[in-house]
Amino acid sequence: MKHHIKSNYSQTTVMNITPEVAGWAYLSFRVIKLQPGETYQENTGSNEVALVPLEGAGRLMVDNQQWSVSRESVFTQMPHVLYV
Repeated sequence: MKHHIKSNYSQTTVMNITPEVAGWAYLSFRVIKLQPGETYQENTGSNEVALVPLEGAGRLMVDNQQWSVSRESVFTQMPHVLYV
């Protein structure tokens, strides 16, 4: 794995590190950037997921259950995590 992976700020998926890219066995890491009012949907199958807001506010819906999340920035607040 390269020690520095460039982000792509012009895309919805800013960063996508898979086990194949990283050279490890299980963990993936993805950063999704949404504009106000924009939505994102992902089918995770049998994978476990930890959703961590980096900044901003939004609603997360999992199996028809909804959670509100918000965070000013990674530099001013500790995160809340939704583990699915």
